[in-house]
Amino acid sequence: MMVASLRRRLGMLVILVSLVTVCSAVAAAQASRSISAAARRLDDFNKQGNKVAIDQMQSEMNGRKPTKEELRRITRLRAEIKEDLEGLQSGYNEIVEALGGKAAAPPTAFAEAVEKIHKRSSRLRANVDIPQPKEPLDLPPFTDERTELRELCLRIFAFLTNPIIETPNVLEVGAAAKAGESLAAVLIISERIRQRK
Repeated sequence: MMVASLRRRLGMLVILVSLVTVCSAVAAAQASRSISAAARRLDDFNKQGNKVAIDQMQSEMNGRKPTKEELRRITRLRAEIKEDLEGLQSGYNEIVEALGGKAAAPPTAFAEAVEKIHKRSSRLRANVDIPQPKEPLDLPPFTDERTELRELCLRIFAFLTNPIIETPNVLEVGAAAKAGESLAAVLIISERIRQRK
């Protein structure tokens, strides 16, 4: 009798733990949906990018095979671009998670992420042939740091989900211009935040 009661209690405990685990997983999945969508696009970009870069280099060289030095250069460039895109994604994630917390995050919580974002976006601007905005961007003055950080995250998200980042082998002039504006805004906003630190 005691064994049956103990088995029943153990069975109920297993069911309860399973239910809590499932509910936690569902909540975590909902919270990270926007973050994982950008990460998935970044992964697709990385997979397509290597082949596109080598094909483009070969076509630029009138069909001749690239030299070892040219291949090393393009491999280094691809690695830097991948590192920079992942760095932007990582900085975005850090800020979104800190902003999403119920308690106000200390200003130092954002300093490293903003520094990383500025460094990565600066190198991306130098390494990727994205058109720069012809006119200076008209960004509004921000009243507080949280608003400015939210705007920074929106601009990073717009850049990472831009069609030229998602599918780099397809060139859309309008999308390229928007990517240039988004990246320029990321640089300007991150520099504003850095100057106040």
